[in-house]
Amino acid sequence: MEELKTIEELAKLSEEDYMTGLLNRRGGLKRIDEYIKENPDSKCAFIIFDGDNFKKINDTFGHQCCDSVIINSAQEIRRQFSNKGIIFRLGGDEFVVFIANIPNTDIAERKAKEILDTARNLTVEDRQADITASIGIAIAPIEGMEYSELFRSADRSLYCVKNSGRNGYCLDKEKVIH
Repeated sequence: MEELKTIEELAKLSEEDYMTGLLNRRGGLKRIDEYIKENPDSKCAFIIFDGDNFKKINDTFGHQCCDSVIINSAQEIRRQFSNKGIIFRLGGDEFVVFIANIPNTDIAERKAKEILDTARNLTVEDRQADITASIGIAIAPIEGMEYSELFRSADRSLYCVKNSGRNGYCLDKEKVIH
């Protein structure tokens, strides 16, 4: 029985981000693909959050503070999306939220605005951290029925925001909201 527990623990660790306790990319990919296969007609939002100018924050506050920003960001995303979807850390200061069974895209846009507002108000060491985020959104099944398709589409939207000055979100790759 002890051996089985170890295997279960290793399986969990292989899908969990060590710093935030969220799923990691592997765990997120697996859960999203499982959900889509089981619910092919469900309209879903795939949202990538990426911190803007994170290197500047790192250079100003140091690595330890940046780790705190990542952990605090993960906690805030978990709080805002609790029980609403699949949340995972993509890597660095990037996170993904997959919201299942949405009636329309307004929910994804409202959540993106909430995350932008939260980032602007984040403090580090009792100082305003001046953190902003760029957010790309893709909608299933419109933009794909697999993780890789949704990721590619949301990533293109994310870079539309980055290329238009950051600190906003994009849903349709043409209209960036700041």
